[in-house]
Amino acid sequence: MAFTYDFANFPVISTVRLLVSDTNAASPIFSDDEINAALNVESSQGIIVGLSGYSPAVPVKQVYSYRRAAALLLNALASNKARLASIVGLLDVKLNAAAAAKALQDLAKQYIDQEASAGYFAVAEMVPNNFSMRERIVAMLYRQNV
Repeated sequence: MAFTYDFANFPVISTVRLLVSDTNAASPIFSDDEINAALNVESSQGIIVGLSGYSPAVPVKQVYSYRRAAALLLNALASNKARLASIVGLLDVKLNAAAAAKALQDLAKQYIDQEASAGYFAVAEMVPNNFSMRERIVAMLYRQNV
């Protein structure tokens, strides 16, 4: 199981690890592959960008949602009772698994609420006909060159 916690070289994975408190290399909770999967699920790759038949000259940068990826991982951890019990056993403490699961779910909800109220938004311009599409492309090219 690969474990990476290096902000200089791998800031994306390390940020998610920090949010889920998975910073101990001796007993990692999630592998790098699991974190990457959560990031891909909660990223902008599924959003259609551009127009049908039009590819932007400058590729759209991939946007990751660190908080939503962390929330996805925390919810997965909370719902997996066997995994949660094994983590508690590693810490050598007595812990109420139901209370721990509730705390993880609350933290996940808090991350989602923080992201929802952070002020990010997107604009989707719709075109009803060919003339409007040409007009929109010209306006988009103008905005890129200004």
